[in-house]
Amino acid sequence: MNKMFNGKVRSKIYGNNAKLIEVDDLLLLTQTWKRNGCQLYSGDHVTVKEVNLNNIEYVAGLTFAAIKLVSKNLKVEEEIIDDYILLETITNPGGLTLRQENNLRHERFKRNMVYRVSLKPWDDKYIGAIRATYGHSITCNKAQRGKWDYVLVNGFYMPSLKYQYTAITRAINGVRFY
Repeated sequence: MNKMFNGKVRSKIYGNNAKLIEVDDLLLLTQTWKRNGCQLYSGDHVTVKEVNLNNIEYVAGLTFAAIKLVSKNLKVEEEIIDDYILLETITNPGGLTLRQENNLRHERFKRNMVYRVSLKPWDDKYIGAIRATYGHSITCNKAQRGKWDYVLVNGFYMPSLKYQYTAITRAINGVRFY
């Protein structure tokens, strides 16, 4: 359902001919990312500052693009993240299939000596690439650590009062149920 809502929000913001990723797109990390002393966690929101979809790299049947993101650290200061993004995860929040993941790791194991020795994802720009999906519409569970100026709540399925409480308390200035 979030895929549908994210699509509707993106078409309102960027029009019906939006690119896969646009500048100012809000993304939600689907996997923890670490590189050069910086770390983002699964569930973190980031904003796209720059993306180059004209220079896509193909590795192990997957597509990667250079991207600059804006994130906030624990001191609520903006940090610029300059890395690669795995484009397949944008429209597939569930991530890669086991086969895709194995093919990628096997390919990079052959070509990257540093990764071959360490086996740490951040030692390879493709294996350690940012994995994120659209973050305009998220579940209450994913929203628990966040705050937004305005929150729209789809009241169709609210399993409990705790769930409603979580949704409502994410708003700073206003809540609208629809």
